[in-house]
Amino acid sequence: MAQSAKNDPLIKEIRKKGWRQGSIITAEQNKVDSPEQVGLFLNDCTHWLLLSHDCDIVHHDFENEPHVEIMAARFVDSSDGNLLHGKNPRCLQLKMGEQWIEFHVGSRRLIERRHLAYLVPDSGITLQRDAVQSLAGWVARRYVRTAFPDSFNKRLQGRDQQIKKLMSNEGGNICTIYLLLSDEIELPDEEVYRIDVVAAMRDEDYNHPQKRVPVETTLGKLCGLLNSCAGIKTEKSEVRAERDISLTDIRFLRRLEFDYLSRNESDAPPSPRP
Repeated sequence: MAQSAKNDPLIKEIRKKGWRQGSIITAEQNKVDSPEQVGLFLNDCTHWLLLSHDCDIVHHDFENEPHVEIMAARFVDSSDGNLLHGKNPRCLQLKMGEQWIEFHVGSRRLIERRHLAYLVPDSGITLQRDAVQSLAGWVARRYVRTAFPDSFNKRLQGRDQQIKKLMSNEGGNICTIYLLLSDEIELPDEEVYRIDVVAAMRDEDYNHPQKRVPVETTLGKLCGLLNSCAGIKTEKSEVRAERDISLTDIRFLRRLEFDYLSRNESDAPPSPRP
């Protein structure tokens, strides 16, 4: 009881300051010399995003929720199509107003939640709620994504740089590339992986022909690169709105994760199985 009463002022201060998932912490906004800030900011990063859920941020008990999770964020001059819409599981770019902001999953860290009572969120930097939800979903997917057979990944390596370049230059309106493999096992070199390819778009983008038609062209180029890989043959390809991809589809479709394309075999970890 005494410990809870002691924590009450800090909880009230956290609520009062308006901390929520997606709030931005900046060194610029928190220059006050305070022991609460020791070790909070890395030397090479001045922006941090609060990743924890709203309910955990304002939870009444520090013993049950002693920490919050933050992630480094940095502004970049331009976007990379490979890093939009969560296509890459390690790096994500989001648009904030007219600026692009980039997140690296490896920068996540925990800090004591009580720090938030002494810090101030930067009110001048605001992510829209849908962007925050996209970010949270991207982080969560890190733990549930699936992998392709190693023999399939090896066949992609011959066109890895071309595929990455294509998606970087022309993949901005593509949310996800899904593949459906005829076999999800390790095939010998003489056997062919037959695949279907689906390019998913946001519903509002799919509705506009000026955005959908270029994606159809890009998908055709991608299929051409996939077909040029020995032992891979595209059977069918289509562009779909996200609303047209069902939960049943998701059970069988596999995301093409673009960070695996440029791995050398000696560097690649064993593929986890779904």
